[in-house]
Amino acid sequence: MKPNCRPTQFTICYQGNPIGDVTSTVITLVDEDGANWIEISQSFEDDGNVIKIDPEDWDLVDTHVRKLFKEQKNNRIKENKDA
Repeated sequence: MKPNCRPTQFTICYQGNPIGDVTSTVITLVDEDGANWIEISQSFEDDGNVIKIDPEDWDLVDTHVRKLFKEQKNNRIKENKDA
């Protein structure tokens, strides 16, 4: 059997900071006993926050997170015009 390499984790960190920095975000694909899910974790102030998302829910979560970011951006633009 030929070995296979699969990426199962990404770390997002600010340029110049180590990957274990408290401002890093870690996205992990967890595959446990036939069940899969995504974990998104941040360790700001060592709180160790983790969000677990079922793959079947991801599209819906992604859609609504993008809507919230778009709404936030639109409100910032409006606030800057009103200032």
